[in-house]
Amino acid sequence: MSLYQIKQGIKACPLCDILYDEQPHVIIVYPEEERIVCHCIAASRLKNLLELPDMNSLYDPLTGALRKEHAQMETEKNLRNFVQFSIPFCVIFIDLDHFKAVNDTYGHLIGDQVLSEISQRIKNTLREEDSLIRYGGEEFIAILQHASLPVGLKVAERIIGSVNALPITVEDKKITMSVSIGITTPERSDTGSSLIERADTALYKAKRNGRNRIEYL
Repeated sequence: MSLYQIKQGIKACPLCDILYDEQPHVIIVYPEEERIVCHCIAASRLKNLLELPDMNSLYDPLTGALRKEHAQMETEKNLRNFVQFSIPFCVIFIDLDHFKAVNDTYGHLIGDQVLSEISQRIKNTLREEDSLIRYGGEEFIAILQHASLPVGLKVAERIIGSVNALPITVEDKKITMSVSIGITTPERSDTGSSLIERADTALYKAKRNGRNRIEYL
């Protein structure tokens, strides 16, 4: 039987396509239920697929928030939209109060579970288009798109209320937590770094003024 006859008889077999094509290919063969599936991918396309970002690398595995390196990118992206189209946004810096005491008292494994639960509570207060970034050990940045200062302040109040609402239950322990929040809005002279720094300064003002509160700069 000739290769041409094989190709006529088994039109779906990608191996025959390769025999009639000079472009390099990769064949992927795997079992699926009671049949063998054969996929043919051009080598050039495979290279592009392999260069796609790994979704797991975007997110912090403990909290599910974006990794720290996305803070600058997300801030600068929203800043460009603000400068060009006057689209408002807010940067919210969040820090867990007395989190070191949790690790010291209960251990880091329980501390990690507390951190994961706090992250989930924060995410539940945000909209789908907003971004939550784990910036440090117990520090988070929330970037609220299309949000004026009054909107940002309401979201910050919801975050504090969500964290304070119920103790966090881990094993047989009930742990009460609070967060301090610094919030800022952009100016046309800002950079991504200056916005994050100003929100951080507002956060430390909240810490100095008694914690479990919001400060704006």
